[in-house]
Amino acid sequence: MGINQTQTAPLVCLMAMKALTTHYVTSKEFEEQQKGFWNKTAGEKEFKTPFRPELWQQYVPDKSAKVLDWGCGSGRIIASLIQLGYSNVEGLENAVRVSELAKSRLPGVPIHLATSKRTSLRSESYDVVILFETLSCICVNFEQIRLLDEIKRVLKPGGLLIVNEFLIHEDDRNIARYNDLQEMYSQLDLPYGVFEHPEGVILRHHDEAYLMHLFDGFDRLEWIQDTFMTSNNHEHKGVTYVGRKAAPPPLPPPPPADS
Repeated sequence: MGINQTQTAPLVCLMAMKALTTHYVTSKEFEEQQKGFWNKTAGEKEFKTPFRPELWQQYVPDKSAKVLDWGCGSGRIIASLIQLGYSNVEGLENAVRVSELAKSRLPGVPIHLATSKRTSLRSESYDVVILFETLSCICVNFEQIRLLDEIKRVLKPGGLLIVNEFLIHEDDRNIARYNDLQEMYSQLDLPYGVFEHPEGVILRHHDEAYLMHLFDGFDRLEWIQDTFMTSNNHEHKGVTYVGRKAAPPPLPPPPPADS
């Protein structure tokens, strides 16, 4: 995840593991360490992955659509949407200082503070959910699956999911980072692509096939591979995904009436 919007995932990587720079032996301690990093760096970092206004014009022509930026950070994407004329935009964030920063930058915009894995947001209440670099904060698969299940719950039937994420990059620098973490935590079933950011937070780059599988339950509309800039001005392979919440399977026909 490049570190912009000081984007934090509302569902942070919950593992009984220790961070590389500091020892944490319980899930709660690790979660609090991750939140502490994002709170400490609030307003100092900026994501640079593309907003792509043309996709919004194509897929979300209704400027009154109800939009939720999940892991909104300090509100970069929300501000861009408001500039485009979208009038019904909200954010969700799990780091207190970051959410306060978003509120101060976006007066009048609802910014929800996530305090648990399941939010208090109403089911089927949003037309669009945005995930920009949020998955990169979630290190293990089952937590990402929980997040996608919650997003499906709050999206209206036919609602859109718009994602920006960094992909696994096969250059020497990143391969070394991935392998270092795999070797240090060989006893844990960490997915390949997890690494320690130079500033001390644990992040993740993603395998394309895994992401496609993660987005089961959505009909894919766009899969745009591109080169993104990270917060440290490194070029990195990424993807913009747009998917529509799939309709539930039709109910079976009723049995024939007795003649």
